[in-house]
Amino acid sequence: MNQFSINTNTASDLQISHGTTLGQFHKVESILGEGGFGFVTRCLNLKTNRQEAIKIFKNSRNTVQNAKLEICILKRLRCLDPDTCNIVRWNGFFFDQDRICLNFDLMDLSLYTFLKERNFEGLTTPELRPVIAQLATALSHLRSIGLVHADLKPDNVMIVDRYQTPLQVRLIDFGLAHPVAAVKPGKCVQTTWYRAPEVTLHLPFNDAIDMWSLGITAAELSTGYPLYPGNTDYDVLRFIFQTQGQPSDNVLDRGLGTGCYFDKDQTNGHWTFKSPEDFAEQTGIYAVDTREYRLENLDALVHVMEEEIEVTHQGLLADLIKRMLHLDPDLRIKPLEVLRHPFFDITSSSSADPVTTMDDGPADLAVSIENTEEAKNNENMLEDQLVDNDGPVAPPLPLLEQSLSEEELPSDGDLFVLRHEAPPLRPPRVDPVQLVSDLPVAPAAPVELPSARLAVPSVAPLNASDVPLLTNHNSRLRYIGMQCPSWWPLGSLALGHAHFRPPRFRCRRRRCRRPDTTRLALLT
Repeated sequence: MNQFSINTNTASDLQISHGTTLGQFHKVESILGEGGFGFVTRCLNLKTNRQEAIKIFKNSRNTVQNAKLEICILKRLRCLDPDTCNIVRWNGFFFDQDRICLNFDLMDLSLYTFLKERNFEGLTTPELRPVIAQLATALSHLRSIGLVHADLKPDNVMIVDRYQTPLQVRLIDFGLAHPVAAVKPGKCVQTTWYRAPEVTLHLPFNDAIDMWSLGITAAELSTGYPLYPGNTDYDVLRFIFQTQGQPSDNVLDRGLGTGCYFDKDQTNGHWTFKSPEDFAEQTGIYAVDTREYRLENLDALVHVMEEEIEVTHQGLLADLIKRMLHLDPDLRIKPLEVLRHPFFDITSSSSADPVTTMDDGPADLAVSIENTEEAKNNENMLEDQLVDNDGPVAPPLPLLEQSLSEEELPSDGDLFVLRHEAPPLRPPRVDPVQLVSDLPVAPAAPVELPSARLAVPSVAPLNASDVPLLTNHNSRLRYIGMQCPSWWPLGSLALGHAHFRPPRFRCRRRRCRRPDTTRLALLT
């Protein structure tokens, strides 16, 4: 077997090795990387004689849905110019047997690999300034079309050519990207070291989480080491709060996951971060300090930056990173404001123009799959791939201008299993019996509950977020529902012998078009 051979974990996936032909025109030359989703190969396009990067998804239900989501996002990105917006150029997708393959322009190496080959020595000022500027440019364009990348890190930033000056980079891997309008508190996104605190604490968040990731990345590029390299979310939060302090109590009050990491003083409402001993006693997870350096505050970054970064530049860079890592996402610096920061005002012969346009070769070599017959066939085949266990075809890909619905987004558990990473801690389950211990056990028939004046059908389920409504004496909640036999609860809770069902229900059978008339009507 060739040294490049890889066997996937799914029986229906074929073996990929050096010399294998993917689809009709792509001959595998090497394997560039492997992940939970599948693997990335360097291929020679036999039709255009160009080398391309092909991302191959394993043929499983979860990865097919993730591929569908990424294709939707990449279609949205086609309104942006990859060269000026510093994002990877996507050349469409095709099928190899029953696997979805995404076609991207081939680039040199990732920022992480670049650091690794330099023995993790930080970048110099002429190298660092254009990289940060180009990534801020990319985030600015993503923000303009309402997208959040949600996984910015050195591994997902590719250098086009390491020998070119200044360095040209492209943002890649939109597998976790979402429309800003589709993200909700508690959504598991970002890699642990680069995860914004509002994501971990299950606060409302938006595209400002990408700016946090850029700040962590900028600190890593300037020092050579990660800023907050915790093994768990608790460790990362502990490092953040030791260096930057903790958010205000008003902010923490809004976090659905604040109670996982903080204790609240009931007398004054102040939140106190749990000590490593208390956290270990409650969760069995022990804190470990994995930092290469410990900072009293972010201003101390100047003492650990590479000597190649001039003293004047060090102070300005530390100030920029502080603005990127503001704990309040509303006060966090915006991408366009980054480009106007004084750090970029210092002229340098090697970085006066941090964003340059590269010659990508003759225009006639660029293959447009959007208007070819092959592309139409690929779209039809993609719809045939998206089937559930019962066999019916899933809904077609949404149009470019449509928002992605919740059902099109992969579940949090799927994403983190595919990335071999533990998701953030979930808030502890609330025991509804403790909250409403004064309520009578609901019998089989609907009954008016006196404390909340709540009419409860015998099989109406309730989730944890609905529990506080039961104790609201200023309103009455009426639950009205018509159920399909295949409706299934997303974490239903039991109150005595009465089961409550949350309003956000899905049918197991994808082709079931029965309208969901389940509604919660809040009557004041």
